[in-house]
Amino acid sequence: MNLTDKIRLDAVLCVVDSLNIEKNFQNYEIASKQILYSDMVLVSKTNFISSEKYQEIKFFIKKFNPFMRILPINESLDLKMILDTNKFDYSKVEELEKKEKHHCHDEHCDHEHHHHHEEIDEVFVKTTKPLNMEKFALFIKNLPENIIR
Repeated sequence: MNLTDKIRLDAVLCVVDSLNIEKNFQNYEIASKQILYSDMVLVSKTNFISSEKYQEIKFFIKKFNPFMRILPINESLDLKMILDTNKFDYSKVEELEKKEKHHCHDEHCDHEHHHHHEEIDEVFVKTTKPLNMEKFALFIKNLPENIIR
């Protein structure tokens, strides 16, 4: 079904875990690509870090794009800052993909798909029943170290 006349992609958001940013960037190439392709970055768990650490994270993210909108996820986050922003620009994605293909020179590079085949799986859970948020939060909190979310 063609939905282009009913919906539009407003912006690509990336959520950065402030407590695990270093580990995720060291272990997963996709972490940097997610920021690179994003229109905005939301930083989670900022209530567990110092303001200096938050500034370091912002500085790190700005290396990818100096004009990137970076916002902490907290109770004062105004949804108007992330909804109906019209930030998505398909030409930006095309330009990034061209750069990525151009910089891929080794024999392991897949020029057709231009990614490095990290062992990452996605899991989607869909339910028609109400979700118990306490149990879900406990489940997320107890995920193993090798699970990024």
